[in-house]
Amino acid sequence: MTPETVCAVVVTYNRRELLIECLDALRNQTRPVDAVYLVDNASTDDTPELLLEKGYLDLVPETGEEAWERTLKRDDLVVHYLRLSHNQGGSGGFHQGVKRAYQQGYQWLWLMDDDARPQEDALEKLGEYFGAEVAALASLKLDLEGNVLFHHRGYFDFTDPNHLIGPLVLEELKDGNTLVIDHASFVGLLLSRNAVEQVGFPKEDFFLYYDDVEYCIHLQEAGGILLVKSSRIYHHIPQPSYTRKEFIGRKFDFVPFDALWLTYLDTGNYVWLNHKYTKSRWAFYRFLVEGYLYQFVWIVLAGDHKYRRVSLLTQAWIDGWRGNFDNFKPRKILYS
Repeated sequence: MTPETVCAVVVTYNRRELLIECLDALRNQTRPVDAVYLVDNASTDDTPELLLEKGYLDLVPETGEEAWERTLKRDDLVVHYLRLSHNQGGSGGFHQGVKRAYQQGYQWLWLMDDDARPQEDALEKLGEYFGAEVAALASLKLDLEGNVLFHHRGYFDFTDPNHLIGPLVLEELKDGNTLVIDHASFVGLLLSRNAVEQVGFPKEDFFLYYDDVEYCIHLQEAGGILLVKSSRIYHHIPQPSYTRKEFIGRKFDFVPFDALWLTYLDTGNYVWLNHKYTKSRWAFYRFLVEGYLYQFVWIVLAGDHKYRRVSLLTQAWIDGWRGNFDNFKPRKILYS
């Protein structure tokens, strides 16, 4: 294949209408995408049926314990569809998608969620920097109203666990078209084949949260990330799973009981990252104690289901510290 073949890697789960918008946006790029690797995390909303109706699939897969894969060509676009046997989360989906697209021989892998919508010239603008000696190129990420999502692109600080992942700042977007950054979410991140050869595939254990951060840490070893400001990708940001509550004059984020399993993943994965990458052990252990106690106190003062919340919280911090990734554990704790 030529050095400029581009395969978009899209991970989807139960957002079939948004997925079609994403796929249509990829087909309408001014610099055509050569292929799409679509990883379906065992969706239950008839995603394959809609893909069949829209021409992105020519056969509805059989459901079962085995993964199911199909490839078709639509005009000049090759569509690889992989339906996983069970939901492996975003991290598992991107691991599988990057792995398979790499094995197919594509030279650039353009990662995005199913609710992303790249501007029609997004890939063309990235393509102007194919010759740059970097591990990856990144589009500027915006919400649907056109506001820059500063926290989704930025820098690392391995000296402070509370600020390991730092955002872009507005002033950096004013001059020039490119900017060297440390991290970019898996929405609009274009990986070079050489980088994947050096650092491997995204970590599949996280299920959700921080898999992109962990991978970007490795990308620093392969040449870093170049943000191309003129390349833009829009992202449908879901409503947060928490609400703001006030207790004795203090405001805090309150996570509903049914969404606590997400908190387990978020907390455990972030603790693991800091345990592995924070340079100061003293800073890490201080973060460990203070962070746990802060959350514990709020549960005791204002939380419902206190025992289960504390049990889940405690297990999240312990598992993150030990590097145990059991994505079924939170449901066992909450509902057993």
